[in-house]
Amino acid sequence: MPKKIFQKSKQRIRLIPLKKIFSPSNIAKLISLILVITIVSLFIGNQLLSNQLPTLTSFASLHFTGYLFFIMMPVEALVPYYYALGHSGTTLFILSVTTAIVAQLIDYGIGYLAPKSFVINLIGEKRIRRLDKFLENYATLFIFLFSITPLSSPIIIALAGIVGFSFTRTFTASLLGLIVKYAILLLTLRILI
Repeated sequence: MPKKIFQKSKQRIRLIPLKKIFSPSNIAKLISLILVITIVSLFIGNQLLSNQLPTLTSFASLHFTGYLFFIMMPVEALVPYYYALGHSGTTLFILSVTTAIVAQLIDYGIGYLAPKSFVINLIGEKRIRRLDKFLENYATLFIFLFSITPLSSPIIIALAGIVGFSFTRTFTASLLGLIVKYAILLLTLRILI
C-alpha cells in the first residue's frame, strides 16, 4: 500500500466553537424542529393505530413534511395511494402543489436566514462561490428539473436561499415544475385506474 494513505494531512481543520453550535437561536430551532416532527408523527400515528382510512389532512401533513429539506420522503408515492382510496384527483393536485410550495418557502427561508459564518464553516467559502456562480447561470432550469422529478428539490431550494438567489425566479421555476409533475402523475393515474 502506498505510504501517502497513512500520512497525516497538513491542512488544519477549523472547528466551530461550541458556543456557536449551542447558541440560543440554534437551540430554539432544534426544539421547534423536534416539536414539528413529534406533532406530525403523533397525528399520523393515531390515525394508523385507530384503523381509520387516511384523510386528506393526513395527506397534507405527510406531503408538507416530505417537502422540508431535512426530511427525505418519497412523497410522490402518496398521490397514487390516496387516489386509489377514492380521493379526488383535483383535490390531491391542489393539496400537493400547495403543501410543497409552503414547505419550500420554509426551506428557502431557513437557507436565507442561516448564519453565513455557519454555512461557510460547514460548506466552505470556495464551494459557496462556485455554487453561487452555478446557480446564477443554471438555477432556474435546475430548480424546474428537480421539481419535475422525484429528486430532492427542497435541498436545491434551501441552497438557493443560502446564496440569496432570486426569490421570484426560484418559486416560479418550482411552481411550474410541481404543476407539471403532479399533472402528469394524476393524468397517468386517471388513465390507469
